[in-house]
Amino acid sequence: MLADLQIFRESGLAAVDRTEDTSLEINQRATAQARYAALKSSPRYAALVQKFEARQAGAVNEGVAAR
Repeated sequence: MLADLQIFRESGLAAVDRTEDTSLEINQRATAQARYAALKSSPRYAALVQKFEARQAGAVNEGVAAR
């Protein structure tokens, strides 16, 4: 989920969702959606998933060690 959120932000979709200018939104949304799809299928996304999974595993292991 965190990797998807990162890609969502990097694609520009987060910024498009915040705009109130509908004339800009149509073109920007299409561009951002295409970029999101490309990023989602890229090695960058897979690397982000691994990074966040490793971070989560480390936090869980630290929590167990602290007990």
